[in-house]
Amino acid sequence: GAIAFVLAFALVVGLKIVGGGNSADASITLGLGQMIILFMIGVIAAATMVIPGVSGSMMLMLLGYYNPVVGSVSGLVDALLSGNMSAVLRCCGVLIPFGIGVVVGIFAVAKLIEILLRRFPGPTYCAIMGLVTASPVAILMGLSYTGLTAAAVIFSVVMLALGSVVAIVVVKQMFGGLGQNFVNPALVGRIVLMGSFPAT
Repeated sequence: GAIAFVLAFALVVGLKIVGGGNSADASITLGLGQMIILFMIGVIAAATMVIPGVSGSMMLMLLGYYNPVVGSVSGLVDALLSGNMSAVLRCCGVLIPFGIGVVVGIFAVAKLIEILLRRFPGPTYCAIMGLVTASPVAILMGLSYTGLTAAAVIFSVVMLALGSVVAIVVVKQMFGGLGQNFVNPALVGRIVLMGSFPAT
């Protein structure tokens, strides 16, 4: 169990160190090799969506594909509205292999986790805990701490508490608890905070 935890933790932190996180976006030049990479990135993103507590967006950021993929989505909308077919094809060349990877990844990883939980429940839970624990560490590694003040830290802790109360008490518990919430509790907490403090 402990080995699975350490390996999963090291995987996420290692991806942060190797990938450079938010500052290093991948360069996408369309071709067969790049499409295979995009397919694999889709599988990895889907895997993190299936695993509880791990963010697909964070994993894309660690790998340097968050901005290129999100940019391709907005680029596709703009290209469709302007009638620019070459831009539509380029965006589809990024999004189609990525999307296929996501679909394949969701089903394949869900089945794999089901098998692992049935055969090796202890190590599987430990590996999931390693991934979840490493996620905030990887995010904190990518932040700049210049100009950080005590007031900013206190404000952040208060906002964390406020968002948690909204997510857990309002969204999750008021609608029946675990598995009964009608929307994603974390997302609602984030929306409330962003709407209340748009300039922060």
